[in-house]
Amino acid sequence: MSVLFIRMMMLLLLALPPEIWVSHGFGMETLPTVEETTEPPTDDPGPLPYPDGPALQGIPVKTTYYGEYYGANYLTLDGGGQVCNDTDVPNDELAMLGRMPPHIPLPTDGTPAVLVLHTHTTACYLPEGSVVADPAFGYRTTDPAYDMAAVGAVFCEAIEAAGIGVVHAADVHDYPSCAGSYARSAETVQRCLEEWPDIAVVVDIHRGSTPMDGAVPQPVVTIAGRQTAQVRLVAEAVEGEAERTSFRLACMYQQQMAEDCPGLTRPIALGDHAYGTDLTPARLLLEVGTQGNTLSQACEAAALSGRALARTLRTLQEGS
Repeated sequence: MSVLFIRMMMLLLLALPPEIWVSHGFGMETLPTVEETTEPPTDDPGPLPYPDGPALQGIPVKTTYYGEYYGANYLTLDGGGQVCNDTDVPNDELAMLGRMPPHIPLPTDGTPAVLVLHTHTTACYLPEGSVVADPAFGYRTTDPAYDMAAVGAVFCEAIEAAGIGVVHAADVHDYPSCAGSYARSAETVQRCLEEWPDIAVVVDIHRGSTPMDGAVPQPVVTIAGRQTAQVRLVAEAVEGEAERTSFRLACMYQQQMAEDCPGLTRPIALGDHAYGTDLTPARLLLEVGTQGNTLSQACEAAALSGRALARTLRTLQEGS
């Protein structure tokens, strides 16, 4: 997928007001965004512009590849891919859950089954061609041609192309302030469910972040001759039915990505944290790349991971 194509696609978005993109299996329509009920901060600091080009000096960017991990808290799934278990749940119990396809009531008539949104919408990537990173760059922008909405649009196109209905809510939840962004994204989920009650899976697409030790890591893998950002699923502790269902879906999805695109995924990060709501049968948090990647690398990953999710959901539909 060319950078020019991505840029042209997002320029179309710039001409439109904030909106929700809806796919009913094949083809898209647009609907106006509903007013948020959680009031964001009243002070308007103005836009966060995206850099005009790569920095000329700064912190070196280091090409990185995250391969297979070893250790007591790493679980390798039967079909490929791994789980980093940072909870008290034994690996054997998690392995058993990972072998059980989740029961998720997915519509089969093309009505929206998936909601894609971004709790941290303004997160972004390095400019194309970056070999160093400007230490003053905050990796955030309000330009929708470069923020997480651009990545989400590519992800949704891949799902929609498989005939699965998808809603893309491109609302900004984290600006002017990140405080309350998860509460605001939960309200977006609620209002989308009021419009499309058959939505069964929520995917919150983020840009990941990695520690910088003298360099900015750029996790990439070459797939079909293209540099692609690596992705990582983040899962909540498997304490309730919703969390167990979501973990089982994450494991199934992880194995599909490992089969389709070896090297694309990092281990699922399973920890004692909460990030979503119980409004739908399943939810996923997908990190696409990190601050060291570029938008083109992230969009390559979004296309591949979107196709893999579509295949995962198709398998569930056929087995129901």
